Amino acid sequence: MKGTARPGTGSVERPMTTKAAGYSKSLGKEQKDFGMKTRMFFAQKQNTTKEGIIKEFEKNIQKLSDESIILKCRGNFRAAKEKALTATKKMQDFKQTNSDYFNAEMEFGLYLNLALIYEGLKMFEDALQIYLDIVQRENYYSPGIMKDKIRINIGNLYYRQGDYQKAIIEWKKAVDKISKENKELRGLVLRNIANAHIKLQSYDDAIDNYTESVKHKEDMKTCKNLLLSNLAMNKMKETKQVFNLMIDSAKNQEKEIDPNSENEEEKTTMDPLKEYLIIRKKESSSIIVNTALVMTHFLEKDPLDAFSFIIDALKRNNMVDMQNEVEMAKAMYFLKKRDIAKTIDIMKNFENKNKNLISRVANNISFLYFVEGDYNKAELYANTAIENERYNHKALVNKGNIHYIKEDYNKAKEYYLEAIGVQSDCIEAIYNLGMVNIRMEQIYEAIQAFEKLHSVCPNIPEVLYKIAKLYEYMKQYDDAIKYYSLLLLQLPNDPILLSSLGSLYYQINPKDENNYMHYFEDSYRYFPSNFDNLTVLGFLYFKEENYEKALSFFKLASKVNPNAYTAEIHYAKCYFKLGRFRESFKVFRRIHAKYPDNKEALMYLIANAKQLNLPFEEYAKEMSRLDQEQVDLDYQQGYGNSAGAGYGASENYYEGNPQPQQASPNYQGEMVDFSKYSSKGGGNKGQIQKGNDLLKFNNDQSPEDLLP
Repeated sequence: MKGTARPGTGSVERPMTTKAAGYSKSLGKEQKDFGMKTRMFFAQKQNTTKEGIIKEFEKNIQKLSDESIILKCRGNFRAAKEKALTATKKMQDFKQTNSDYFNAEMEFGLYLNLALIYEGLKMFEDALQIYLDIVQRENYYSPGIMKDKIRINIGNLYYRQGDYQKAIIEWKKAVDKISKENKELRGLVLRNIANAHIKLQSYDDAIDNYTESVKHKEDMKTCKNLLLSNLAMNKMKETKQVFNLMIDSAKNQEKEIDPNSENEEEKTTMDPLKEYLIIRKKESSSIIVNTALVMTHFLEKDPLDAFSFIIDALKRNNMVDMQNEVEMAKAMYFLKKRDIAKTIDIMKNFENKNKNLISRVANNISFLYFVEGDYNKAELYANTAIENERYNHKALVNKGNIHYIKEDYNKAKEYYLEAIGVQSDCIEAIYNLGMVNIRMEQIYEAIQAFEKLHSVCPNIPEVLYKIAKLYEYMKQYDDAIKYYSLLLLQLPNDPILLSSLGSLYYQINPKDENNYMHYFEDSYRYFPSNFDNLTVLGFLYFKEENYEKALSFFKLASKVNPNAYTAEIHYAKCYFKLGRFRESFKVFRRIHAKYPDNKEALMYLIANAKQLNLPFEEYAKEMSRLDQEQVDLDYQQGYGNSAGAGYGASENYYEGNPQPQQASPNYQGEMVDFSKYSSKGGGNKGQIQKGNDLLKFNNDQSPEDLLP
């Protein structure tokens, strides 16, 4: 008998086999292609039927609708609108060619989506028209479609447009249609109605609707609004009842949370539900505490009685964290009354509770002593605050301020840097760091600090001003102009700022009048009695030989500051340049009477007398006497070769120096100190000073320089 073993192995040979009849590789491929063509044929045949066409059409419409919804959720309302309009247009076209087609659910969804997109684009009229079309076709939609809820959206639109009466009407219609089993939705709509009554100042109606809303859903925000409404209507008994209701609601929320859920070890394994409950609890606590603080002002005639009621209510329900916050507010109440002893008594009650609270109270006491100038006690309580909470950035800032006042700038800088290390965007610490760097003459570090503050809180005028003045001091005029320009956007009508910009452009290029002249003129328009700006404009026009305009500005400057020698002598010079020698002679005689040893006045008196053919010998004798006195003085001091400047000795001296000068920077107090423009004082005190006194600080170490 034959087997299947190979030959030569001693086994029986395997019989030969034949191929399967009619099979080949190419034949298998042909069969596969034939199967695909068959399926395509039947699919096409199915799509040619009416049912297949509708199914394919609805599939395409649904795809467009889904894409529109996704775009809307991503905030791309314009692209979503295009998709939604395309879908609704196709739906309308299809219905025209297929009069018996009806799919209310899909049509409702398309129009609702389009209306919501219009709301997102703030096209309220278009959205409202779609909503009204939906509710007017009540018989069109099947009972399963919740078309009655559309009235809530209509009410929302009226509310956003400020038509509160119509909003109330629509919401009331919606409430009538909402089933009583759906308590949560009924409660929210009733709250909306109450909010609209608040806008209309119908507080009694608002209270009624808030009360009904709370019965359906104990929402913390609704309770807060109900409490505030009762408080506004002086219903103190009802106010206390609602406050107790809020505490009960918060207590029920705490029961839903595992006590260990808020521990650091449990946070890694926290599920989203627990996280939501913890966030809701914190929000509720914040609402109750803030509401309680409002109640302290209005609940009782004596705020201490209100504090007692609130603290007792929280204590009965074992709401420890909220109780501590309210007691903290009570301590602040005594602190504002300057009753330090009672504040300290309350602070001692916190010793066994929460060190963070002790730190906060101690820091507040430290701040109060700091403002009152008792720096030793301020430092004592600042130390207490830091001991109880080492990383209390506010306490670190106040501690740094104390060292700043004591002129221990290195130590102050350390505390400011530590406060920034604790909280990188601590505005007070960054600002004070810039201030202490100025005191230490570390200008570039000061600029870095203020620029960092500018990046954290852009466009603060004081910060922009300080950066600009520091760059101006460092003679980096382009950077100074950059920050002055930013400041000008915030304070477009500030005359000192405009004058400073004009001065900087003059420093860069004195020949380019188009860049700087209009700044000085705008400054004059906003502050026409600014002595500094008047003299600058006078000098500029004097330099251009426009003596008429120079005369008007110098004359006005001399009226603003009658004791200012500079303005008076230059408007007398303008008379001389204009050939009005009699007026010039008259003014120079008045100047000579005030300053008999002024050689410049004598020179012009001689020149004017010559032009008017008047005797000038007396003035010439005076000039000779002054020249001789100067020679004698120089000889005594070892300058025997020096000669007294005679009439016309120096062209610059004769003409005056027309170059405008910069206003002195002001770093110690307010951004602009107008006291320096006072008309009191004589001589040259009224002139603008150079900017080289930036680092000359006053001895008065006022805490107003710092941000506590």
